[in-house]
Amino acid sequence: MKKSKILKRIFSDDIIIIPAVDGSKTITNSEDVFKSWIDSSFEDWGLNKSDQKTPEIKIQVYEMVKDANYSQMFHSLNNDLDKLCLTQHQITVFCANNQKYLREGGWPTFFLFKVDGKYYVAYVLMYPDGLYVNVHRFKKSYAWYADLTRRLVVPQPEA
Repeated sequence: MKKSKILKRIFSDDIIIIPAVDGSKTITNSEDVFKSWIDSSFEDWGLNKSDQKTPEIKIQVYEMVKDANYSQMFHSLNNDLDKLCLTQHQITVFCANNQKYLREGGWPTFFLFKVDGKYYVAYVLMYPDGLYVNVHRFKKSYAWYADLTRRLVVPQPEA
């Protein structure tokens, strides 16, 4: 993973693990995790698809230090976006088991995922009544402001 000028790694002393999953869980069928709200665009855009099995992986969490759009954020870590993607099942498990790493105060934490060869960003917001999840197309072009220290979650690169 390259050194980003847009993102700063946080929780670098923590070992954050997503266990192996079978790929059957999607964000749309995870009302038990995203209790506050699930964006209907997951269904409308045909994203409610199960995925492949994945082994246990280590995760890294970053915080924005410079304004950027999705492409700038994720490409600042790796030009191969496939290496930064999580499955919907992995995103769901991470959010269920690792809420202390999610950005609080109604500010999003971003997760990159892929369906049918296209990239999307799930962004999760934590509210007192539960988690809220929305989805954007990766190509969405406006910049997010860094002063609100939004977060981004990606797989740790293999050594």
